[in-house]
Amino acid sequence: MTLNKSFHHCSLALLLCAAAGCEGWNRKSDPPRDLNEDSRAVVEKFRESGVNIADELEEMARLRQAYIEQLIRLEKLYLEVGDMARANAARRQRQRTEQIEVYPYATDKAPEQSSEVTPAESVAEADRMYAEADGLIQSFRKIPLAGTLKANQDKAARAVSILKDLIRRYPRSDKVDDAAYWIGECYKEYLREDDPENDLALRYYLWAIELNPRTPHPARFQAAVVYDFRLHDRIRAVEMYRRVIEDNEDYHFTNPRYAAQRIAELTDDEKSAYRPRHEPLPEGGALAAGQNPPAAAPADTPADAEPRSTTGVP
Repeated sequence: MTLNKSFHHCSLALLLCAAAGCEGWNRKSDPPRDLNEDSRAVVEKFRESGVNIADELEEMARLRQAYIEQLIRLEKLYLEVGDMARANAARRQRQRTEQIEVYPYATDKAPEQSSEVTPAESVAEADRMYAEADGLIQSFRKIPLAGTLKANQDKAARAVSILKDLIRRYPRSDKVDDAAYWIGECYKEYLREDDPENDLALRYYLWAIELNPRTPHPARFQAAVVYDFRLHDRIRAVEMYRRVIEDNEDYHFTNPRYAAQRIAELTDDEKSAYRPRHEPLPEGGALAAGQNPPAAAPADTPADAEPRSTTGVP
């Protein structure tokens, strides 16, 4: 069998395997389960059903690595016979495969998160990479509805790629906590198709806080907004809003005030966000004794609207 046939047969077999393993799945399908569920609880469910999830994940990693190693072998074989075009094709395929993000099924942490990553020192190249990514993000971040434009989504994806590369290459750079925040922000605001469950956005926000409890970015506030308005997780939303206040996250002066309001609305049944907003007044238009008027939302913000990103609540 020629090298050309071998390469194409290998590619065809891998495509068929992928199709067989993903039957019935498409990008618009509902996810198979709530990815925000604690991974330990998911593992326990598998254990009860007789499935060893650790073995399954190990097998997936083994197959992925075997594919990459085969591409390396093909590249070398093509180079030996002088077929530079196919050698380059194999190399590009390997590089693209290595760049594909492996979803962290077995953990609740961000994919790059490890004990080695800690903001400790200034690194010139990391600073340059961060400035490049930040320039991409800031070029459209304050433009209304910027996240709906494909060109800006492509810029956000490029920025995320640069920031993840920064974390991998320079784990002790003092920019890693900033990088974690902006990766979360890009997922939340501009790459929602890549993170439909808001799971990755939350992982990076929480990691940014862990890396730097005094982060200058509104990571707690943004995480609270995701829990509140997208996941409707009242308990975690209230917990994170309280952290905005208790940890003195003062990125924008309206954020703590808004956090306090949402805590009141989510914990007081009389002011709950889940009650009708426009209760009729008693006959005559006067409030009954002890009756409170409907809670007012911040100016220009609907009562149950998600606050605009990073600039605080207007």
